Amino acid sequence: MTNNLLTTALLPHPPIIIPDIGKDRLADAQLTVDSMKEISSQIVEQNPDTVVIVTPHSIYAKDTFTLYIEHELTCSFANFGAPQIQFSAENDFDFLKALDKQMKNRTDLPKMGGIKPGTPLDHGSGVPLYYLQQAGYKGKVIVINYCASSTKDHIEFGKVLRQSMEDCDKKFAFIASGDLSHKLIESAPAGFHPDGKTFDKIFEDSIKQGNYQNIIDMDEFIRKNAGECAYNSMMMAIGVLNETPDNNKVFSYEGPFGVGYLVATL
Repeated sequence: MTNNLLTTALLPHPPIIIPDIGKDRLADAQLTVDSMKEISSQIVEQNPDTVVIVTPHSIYAKDTFTLYIEHELTCSFANFGAPQIQFSAENDFDFLKALDKQMKNRTDLPKMGGIKPGTPLDHGSGVPLYYLQQAGYKGKVIVINYCASSTKDHIEFGKVLRQSMEDCDKKFAFIASGDLSHKLIESAPAGFHPDGKTFDKIFEDSIKQGNYQNIIDMDEFIRKNAGECAYNSMMMAIGVLNETPDNNKVFSYEGPFGVGYLVATL
């Protein structure tokens, strides 16, 4: 099956945009909330069989791409004061088998490792999945955590993910989960650094212009100073797209709490 990748998107993951968590502060991120609803509805209307999510916040290993490997994936926001927000999704073992087959030939890339059964989904995958399920998504989900390897390795792994999708007779959506700079203002959780706004502007402008090379070539010191968690997720998305924009559109960008939230299709 060809052309079975319906959407590739970059989505933020602040738990505060879930109504039961954000409460009175939800309105401060209304642009992001509205965009998450809009893009989630568009994805659901496309009717993918499986959504592949790359997250920064699950089980992290420096030299290993980690994946959830149990049948049912569960998520709870009890750690964020909302134990009533919990849900589950079915894993896609057909895709996992196709990916494992592809990776047997890629000894040049970091290895893959399974996440211990019983480990709940993190908020990096949970927030996008919350909005997808609120929009009516009932399909399967794959969740992968990126690692500390090179930009090139993440792009190449994204290409392997795309080939694995093409090996399956299914329709897919791909979500790169990540927040941009965590240092936009003095009161930001990680403090302030002027490179934070530089990092976010490169991301936003590059997506608008359909020029992802500017993101790939970004100075590593800007990345480090920005205190971000979206770069490696974006590199995998760029690999999935074979480094060519498909449907690039910025739905919204804002940083009301000192962290950059960008909602976009790629």
